[in-house]
Amino acid sequence: MDFTAKRDGGELRAIGPKDLLDAGELHPVREGIWMLAVPVPRAQPKYSICYIVTDEQSALHVIDPGLDLPAHRTLLENALEEIGGLSSVASITATHLHFDHLGLASWLRERSGAPIQLHERDARALTLHDAEEQRRLNEAWGVPRERRAELEEAYRDAHPPTDLRADRALADGDVVTIPGRRLRVLATPGHTSGHMCLVDDDLQLAFVGDLVLPVINPGFGLGAAGDGNPLADLLHSLTRVSDLDDYEACPGHGHRFSGLRGRSREIAAHHLSQNSLVAEAVKETPDATLWDLAQRLPRRRPLSEMTGGYLRSVLLQTSMHADFVREGGRDAT
Repeated sequence: MDFTAKRDGGELRAIGPKDLLDAGELHPVREGIWMLAVPVPRAQPKYSICYIVTDEQSALHVIDPGLDLPAHRTLLENALEEIGGLSSVASITATHLHFDHLGLASWLRERSGAPIQLHERDARALTLHDAEEQRRLNEAWGVPRERRAELEEAYRDAHPPTDLRADRALADGDVVTIPGRRLRVLATPGHTSGHMCLVDDDLQLAFVGDLVLPVINPGFGLGAAGDGNPLADLLHSLTRVSDLDDYEACPGHGHRFSGLRGRSREIAAHHLSQNSLVAEAVKETPDATLWDLAQRLPRRRPLSEMTGGYLRSVLLQTSMHADFVREGGRDAT
């Protein structure tokens, strides 16, 4: 692939919001680093981004390989063959456990023998599956009986049992083994309890997963429960990544961008504005069920028009906002 042909006036041209990626087409990020769009049905934009990094020994290292579907296996295999081949893959790392990022890891490990790496919290979360959790939540949240079955189904869809296990559990400050490069782990819980960013200080690149996206405001608490409040974790993580303002962000969806501090503040402000609404509702009706509380909040659509996973996500995020308020979080009243 001609890397220099992707430069404008001698400078690397970032992929912008009007340059949505074509599935299967490799785009250079830096010398020896590429991005690849892997389709995600019913998402917007309709793809996640896989990153492929070459080391000084010509081995390949895959970050967030994408969703596991037969067509995606072919797409990724073809992209890898263009660079060096499946047999050249030396490691597979996911920024977090969601299957639009991690799903292809198991297949890729089988084909290449490369180890799978996750943050230790998400590695542990892969081993957890509680089929009764949503049933307990329905009761605690006061969900009407006629809506409970669809929420239980949505939970099963979001938490499928899996035999996938990580070969290496990473922690904050660890360095991913890539000869000739230094990619450090920055723990950024919130989106999931074990979300992490991978930072190349030499190239001033940050692979930020779903912590900071260029247009969408990412959700939080979308995985197994952690030790703290996911909103508090997210706000702290956004502060941590703000220190990388001079770095180019390589997100899990959308397009590369600069200005991590400003975008992180926008995302934090969005969630805190929602938190203020929840705080007001909790103050006015402290004994309301979560379902009633969620109905009181201004939304584009009422709960009666929401279904499945979207409804469950709204209720889950409302519950975390309410917990944050009751724990004395920012904007609590």
